[in-house]
Amino acid sequence: MLSLLVLVMLIVGAVFTAISARHDDAGDDPTSAGGSVSAPTASGAPREQASPPVTTLPDNAFGVPSTDSRGRRVDTPTNPLGQVLPQNGTRPKNSDDPTGAVPPPDGLMWQRVYGATIPFSTSDGPTAISADGVPSGFSHTPQGVVLAAWQIGQRATWAPDSQATALFKRAAVVSQAARPVVEQMESNQAQLSAAEPDLPPEMRDIPIAVRVTSYSDDFAHVEFAQGLTRTDGFTAASSALDMVWQDGDWKWVVPDKGQEPGQLLIGTSGDGWTPW
Repeated sequence: MLSLLVLVMLIVGAVFTAISARHDDAGDDPTSAGGSVSAPTASGAPREQASPPVTTLPDNAFGVPSTDSRGRRVDTPTNPLGQVLPQNGTRPKNSDDPTGAVPPPDGLMWQRVYGATIPFSTSDGPTAISADGVPSGFSHTPQGVVLAAWQIGQRATWAPDSQATALFKRAAVVSQAARPVVEQMESNQAQLSAAEPDLPPEMRDIPIAVRVTSYSDDFAHVEFAQGLTRTDGFTAASSALDMVWQDGDWKWVVPDKGQEPGQLLIGTSGDGWTPW
C-alpha cells in the first residue's frame, strides 16, 4: 500500500485512502546530465561539487511546452533532470514578516521532470543539478526554501529509485524513526507504475498556492495547496514540509512514520497563501 506520506507528497488530496500497488524494485536511470565529482562536507558525508553556474541557455534547452490539468503552462526541458536557469541576481522583495505572503521568485518556470511539475527560477535557484538528480544552490530566502521543498519532495517521489536514494543522502535529514518512510519512498517507481490507472491528474499539477508559516535562518515550515474537484466544499489539499539550512543549502526533514502531514482545505484565500 502506498503510505499517506507518498500520497501527500504527490498532492493527492482527492484520494487520502491508500492505493493498492506491488512493491517491485525499479531499476532504470534517466540520461546522465554530465559528470560530477564527490567531495566531503564538514560532517564527512559525500557531497556533489557544484557545477559551473549556467550563464546562457543552449538553443535546444526546451521542447514544446504543455499545460497541467488546469491549463497552466509547463515547459519541457530536453535534459530529463530539468534545465537550470541563468541567475540574474534580482530577487523579489519580501515583507518584514518572513511568514507573510511570499511572492514568486523572479523568472519562475515550471518544468516537466519525471512527469511531475518542478519549479526553477532566475533569482533563487536551483543553480545546479548533479548527474544523479540532486538539485542544489537554493537561495537562503523564503523563495529559496519554497523552491527547494517542492523540488526535493517531488524528485524524491517521482524519480527513479537510485536518484531517490541520492536525494535522501544529500538533500534530506533522516532520523532513525523516519527510515521506514525513506525505505517506502525509495521504491516508489514500481508502486507508482502499478497504481498509475488510479492516480488522479491533479497529482502532477502546479500547486495553486504556497505559504511559509515559520521561517528563520536555519529552519522553515513550508506548505503547498493543490486544487481538488470535489462536491463536499473542499477545494484543495495541503502538504507540509519542514526544511533546515545545512551545508549551505536547504534540506528536507523527512517526517517520522505516523507523522505525515496533510489536510483538506475549504480555500486558499488569505492566511499567507500566495499563488505561484
